[in-house]
Amino acid sequence: MKFVEDDGLLMGNIGSWAERKYDLIEQYANMFSTSMKSKWDKIVYLDLFSSSGYGRIKDTDRIVMTSPLIAASVREKFDKYIFCDLKSEYLNDLNKRIIRDYPEIDAEYISGDVNYNTGIILDIISTITRGRFSLTFCLADPFKIDNLSLQTLLELSKYKIDFLVLIPSYMDAHRNEKYYIKEESALVSKFLNTDSWRDAWEKSKMNMKFGKFVVDFFNSQMESAGYLPMLNSEYVLIRNTKNTPIYYLAFYSKHPLAKKFWKNALHGTSGQQELFK
Repeated sequence: MKFVEDDGLLMGNIGSWAERKYDLIEQYANMFSTSMKSKWDKIVYLDLFSSSGYGRIKDTDRIVMTSPLIAASVREKFDKYIFCDLKSEYLNDLNKRIIRDYPEIDAEYISGDVNYNTGIILDIISTITRGRFSLTFCLADPFKIDNLSLQTLLELSKYKIDFLVLIPSYMDAHRNEKYYIKEESALVSKFLNTDSWRDAWEKSKMNMKFGKFVVDFFNSQMESAGYLPMLNSEYVLIRNTKNTPIYYLAFYSKHPLAKKFWKNALHGTSGQQELFK
């Protein structure tokens, strides 16, 4: 966890439980960039919900780097950084921080709903990959189900890409179950990229909470797209200070050795397995 001073620019408010998430991102991003730099022609970091790079922990004076600046601060820099956010003002202040603290990195900023900007992202990756082997590490960190469509990830997976996904299982799906299961609501169908979840939920609802159901169905959809399934031991369940579950972190790759990186990150180690092309 990297603590910073208030610089007067925009920042979000985050719960103290986010520290675990950012520690994992730091562990994995360092492992990925250090080990993959020499194995691939180009490595790319893609953050779909970047925000401004700083976050203040609620009810404290502590300010921490969030995912985009954590990725920018790794020892072996990515060859390309792509930062996306719905709010252009957050990206503007992220850009100021990048220029000030990491002027050497090559970064692109894409504002607007990321689900409608996949073409722009793919064009950037396509330019990088032209005639080269490239590998992308993508963080998808939505606040709620409505922020992300699984179809967005599937479109991005046209290129070699690994995903770390925050699935807002309890802080959104479980909490708003009555709203989401209404026939007129299409938000879960958008998130899971299918309407078939409704029949599956009818069969599962007596034995499972809706939040966990969404996680398991999301996992099965990624597996159907060729990604390795998430084992129970590979999920990270983040809880708040009252020990209430909030969300799951799930890692998806088509390469078994990438899963070993993730397991190393979970244990705070830095073993260096190769990820073959």
